[in-house]
Amino acid sequence: MNSTNANILKPVISLKHMRRNNDPLGDAITRIRNGYTRSFDSVIVPKSNKILHLLNTLIRSGYILHYESFLEGAASVKVYLKYHNSLPAIQNIQRVSVPSKRVYLSKKKLKQHSKTQGWGLTKTMVLSTSSGVLTHQEILKSSNSMGGESICLVW
Repeated sequence: MNSTNANILKPVISLKHMRRNNDPLGDAITRIRNGYTRSFDSVIVPKSNKILHLLNTLIRSGYILHYESFLEGAASVKVYLKYHNSLPAIQNIQRVSVPSKRVYLSKKKLKQHSKTQGWGLTKTMVLSTSSGVLTHQEILKSSNSMGGESICLVW
């Protein structure tokens, strides 16, 4: 192949600009996990209502410090990570329900899983319910028999 044919095969637009994420919630979880792995003070995640509800739940549970939007209408949020004596507040955060395979748990299943999996106080399941994004502890304490889509497991 000569040099003129090689130039014809090059893409006009670089692939990094064509990249599209079909799972922004999974992307946000991965960025938070990678930020803790690299001991960053903060990370930038995509902004959506579901991600903001997840971040509020992580703040309530004591896993992150806070977050802030850059500008009005900006498509990203800066999340400030939390450390205790130089150790990350989150050892790991794992996406459970993905767009291709949704995972739903009832209150009864949550109770069973928390006992058999040994979640206790060390692990937290975050679920999207009709009452908002809640942790499994908040659901088990509530008088309603609600369940929801399992977003992630944090420990």
